[in-house]
Amino acid sequence: ETGYHIEPDARAGGELVEREFLTREVWDQLDKNTAETVGRAVARCLPEPWQFARVAWCACGDQKRNVAFFTWNEHEFALIPGGTVTLGYDPARPLPSAKLLDDWTAELRERTAHLPQFQNLTWSIYLEGVLSALRTLELKPYLIAVKADPKRLKTGKAERAKIAREGFALPTADQWEFAASGGSRAVWHWGDEPQKELPPANSFGLVLPRDA
Repeated sequence: ETGYHIEPDARAGGELVEREFLTREVWDQLDKNTAETVGRAVARCLPEPWQFARVAWCACGDQKRNVAFFTWNEHEFALIPGGTVTLGYDPARPLPSAKLLDDWTAELRERTAHLPQFQNLTWSIYLEGVLSALRTLELKPYLIAVKADPKRLKTGKAERAKIAREGFALPTADQWEFAASGGSRAVWHWGDEPQKELPPANSFGLVLPRDA
């Protein structure tokens, strides 16, 4: 969890964010002008020094959409639409390509040759172990930092109390997983195939750690 977030509906006038156009199904269909109108309306629900910044087209993997960005002091935040979302590992989803599985198995065997307990590890077992359980849930729309502030990566009690005084909180596990995935159901936020050169940002415009 690397970004701080704030839910606009926790503020005065925040009933706006409950409207249908801030669900992902509707938001993803908005043209740029409409998204800007909605973004400015959301900004009016936020206290000073929040400001609406811009709407930009963001695409990554199988996801693409206009994203509304806001600023709080010198920090930039992206608006994540809510609604019904599916998260976690789906064992019924088709496996990646045969070449990927062969390459991954060869690499795994090389790295774990001295660890007998890993010799029979399969791609499905691996994904089940590193990904969360499959689930469907409702998320309210929220704002999340576009990238981590290197000065504020600590998440101890004192730091949590400090950001709470500023009106923020660390994202929940569900909020972070959805934002980091960009709404995609692929293995990675860019797709099912590994890449040497990772995308600069995901489809919500977030700059993610290399292990996200």
